[in-house]
Amino acid sequence: MRLFVVLTAAGSGTRLGCNMPKALVPVAGRPLLEWALEGLPSCDFVVVSAPLEQLDRFQSVVSGCDVPAAVVPGGSSRQGSVAAALKTLVNMVDPVQDDDLVLVHDAARPFTPPAVFDRVVAALQNGHRAVVPALSVTDTIKVVTPRTRPDEPVEVVTATPNRATLRAVQTPQGFYLHELAALHQRFSERSLAESTSFSDDAALYEAANLPVVTVEGDCSAYKITTPADLALAKSQHSPHH
Repeated sequence: MRLFVVLTAAGSGTRLGCNMPKALVPVAGRPLLEWALEGLPSCDFVVVSAPLEQLDRFQSVVSGCDVPAAVVPGGSSRQGSVAAALKTLVNMVDPVQDDDLVLVHDAARPFTPPAVFDRVVAALQNGHRAVVPALSVTDTIKVVTPRTRPDEPVEVVTATPNRATLRAVQTPQGFYLHELAALHQRFSERSLAESTSFSDDAALYEAANLPVVTVEGDCSAYKITTPADLALAKSQHSPHH
């Protein structure tokens, strides 16, 4: 059984307010991509998706880490970026074996604890085909009719789901390589635009009516998306913390 990793790192970082790709934003003097690579479990190979115009900078970071890895251009959506990385991975390891595992992980979750990776892999080894780490939802969630114009002052609530049935999912998400690659090929047209693409890989299994299970996530695996998230990461990982 071989283990591979797809590390998605093609995000622009616009919501962070930085003038560089999110994965290159430094925390404690090291780019998020470096933190993410060093936090990965021991594996056979890693494929990193990166912005096309920044491939050299990403390759420089990857080359400095003790991880066997390649960098590929990302797509127009997260789904497209994963698909591009999977295509490269499948070509590299050809022939793909039935028990080859792949973890799809976000570089924007660079401080994910090793135990989360272990739980995902263990569930795959126990026979589950699609595994996602998840946290219980503590806030009350409302379903609304979204604004049609940015200047609309209100949104209309249409439902309040039972939060006991809700989970906030994280990465790494784990799959069997041949199955995930086939699903990305099957749903490739959805990846062409952000508005139609799947926001995570488990959603492809759901669309194909295939089972997905969750394992316990971790609060430390938070996603760095906003300036507040970045400030938290810097405070937690500063040299003087």
